[in-house]
Amino acid sequence: MPINNIKYIEGSYMKINELISQKAGLNKEKEIQRERVANQNTLQTNQPNPIRDRVELSNIQAVDKAIKKSQGMPEIREEKVSQLRQAIENGTYKVSNRDLARAMVRSLLSEIA
Repeated sequence: MPINNIKYIEGSYMKINELISQKAGLNKEKEIQRERVANQNTLQTNQPNPIRDRVELSNIQAVDKAIKKSQGMPEIREEKVSQLRQAIENGTYKVSNRDLARAMVRSLLSEIA
């Protein structure tokens, strides 16, 4: 039996030659895309001043002020910790289901990333 006439269970035939011609068409398209990218790259490298990405902070003073303020703050906010500790001891500390779910999702996303 020739390789291009493989019989299906139902009795129909499948031609492998058609698959090869479709694959050849896809390869041709990929080759054309590669050539376009290569041409674009050569055009960009031939420019005297290639365009580059850059980032500018519009308000450097505000950023500096925020950094200085955060450096002056303690790592642990003792007042907040004592309030939470007292609420837990009194049994009045309540966590909403929504806040708990958000914290769980945030934790999972940070582990994935």
